[in-house]
Amino acid sequence: MVSARKSLDMNWAQLVECELAQRKAEGYDVEAGAFSRVSDWDSWREFVLALDALPRQGNEEESPESLGAIRTARRSAEHRYSLALINGLEERLRGGWHGLCSAMSHENLDLTLASLCVLERRGAQFDAPAIGEVSLERLADVSLTGANAFTRAGLVMGGISPDELGRLNPYREGADIMVRSVLYGLVLPGCPSFAAELAWREACLSRRGNGLYIAMFVAATCAAAYVAEDVEEALLVGVSETPDSSLLNNAVRSVLGNYRRGVNAESALEAALTSNGLSAIDSAVDAAALLSLALLYGEGHLQDTLGWVAQWSAQRTRLNECVSAVAAAILGVMSPKARTALDAAFSLDQTLQSAVARRDGVTFADLGLRIQRVAAALTTSLEQ
Repeated sequence: MVSARKSLDMNWAQLVECELAQRKAEGYDVEAGAFSRVSDWDSWREFVLALDALPRQGNEEESPESLGAIRTARRSAEHRYSLALINGLEERLRGGWHGLCSAMSHENLDLTLASLCVLERRGAQFDAPAIGEVSLERLADVSLTGANAFTRAGLVMGGISPDELGRLNPYREGADIMVRSVLYGLVLPGCPSFAAELAWREACLSRRGNGLYIAMFVAATCAAAYVAEDVEEALLVGVSETPDSSLLNNAVRSVLGNYRRGVNAESALEAALTSNGLSAIDSAVDAAALLSLALLYGEGHLQDTLGWVAQWSAQRTRLNECVSAVAAAILGVMSPKARTALDAAFSLDQTLQSAVARRDGVTFADLGLRIQRVAAALTTSLEQ
């Protein structure tokens, strides 16, 4: 039994608080429940099962979570753009990586490196257990928080399937998965559907519902950014990889609709918050709405876009970091002006501080070359 194993010093009280907040967001009547004290993995399972049995208002229909069910519920064109349409492919990829590096935290850098290791080893032929294997190998001594810390603890404990691990995770709809999801868009230029599916394969280890969808949305948007005429087109392609009925899909399409109607930025933000409510946790839906607003109303200008993010996510440091990193990556792919601004603001020749790299002296530019090699290998395999 899992309860017989070491608890890994889990802060069960904090996890209970987070799970209750998540359930409230999902429409569960948490006030109607009487719960036993949670002190180990077995009692955590019992707590989650007790919550499952509570009355639920709205959102009664379960969100599709398997890849097959999501494919049925989305309006993806499921096609690839011709690479011949992409001018300056390597420059765009480097710009996207540059943008991501300029704003992401040490934790998200470590997680992105671990994902890169999986792609280097397995190519596109990886699954959730492969992600778990590399997580245990590369992230054992890395400081992790939230969903990532919970997932690692569950992997260390053992006896928990990947499917159950995601379902048990109280941070399953957190926003931070969006940062490393950029990687799948970068290595699959012009292949938004496939990029979204690779992002799903990683996200399903720790996420459910909108936590899965933001990974797919970001990966697809980044892949489309190589060929899109503007950010509006990239966002439309990206959100089409998520279920039409999802809160995330509705939030992004609401923002797009207001932008097209000429609604000003402040009113568009107010409408998004009125519709979705900025939650107490840094949720995927919040992040998707803020990313879309900043990209659209920033009109392709890096500093304006990041300025909107900072203004709209004030006092939300983690949300600000995640959305800023993804927005900078997307603009780094799309805009020569953004790439020039990134060159002036952040040097890729800096040595990174990460235990995941496994050797000293590795620079961000070195990692960029590794990402280019993965992209070339994946592109070649798709063309065969």
